[in-house]
This record gives sequence, structure tokens and C-alpha cells, in this order.
Amino acid sequence: MVYCGKELRSPAAVNALVKLGFNNVYELKGGLAAWKNKRLPLVDTDGNEYKYSSMQ
Repeated sequence: MVYCGKELRSPAAVNALVKLGFNNVYELKGGLAAWKNKRLPLVDTDGNEYKYSSMQ
């Protein structure tokens, strides 16, 4: 799974991985910004859940 902030760099990363022979490569459409706009769950590398503010 490849993603970036706004889907500006991840398409190039996906293409590079496929050219290197990786299979089952996926891209997060719209990037992390789209994920956050939908207020979908986020967890950091320590397992802490991202808390959306009521102002977003």
C-alpha cells in the first residue's frame, strides 16, 4: 500500500514498484488528505488513535 499526502507522489512510487516486479501494489486514492476528509480511523506507529477535532 502506497500513499502520500494528496496523491501527488504516490502514483510515481506505484509505477516504480511495478516496474521492479512487485505485485499487488495499491495506492490510496486521494492520499491521506482524502482519508482524513472522510474522518476514517487513523492510528500511528505506536497504536495511538488519531483524534479528530470537532472543528474539522
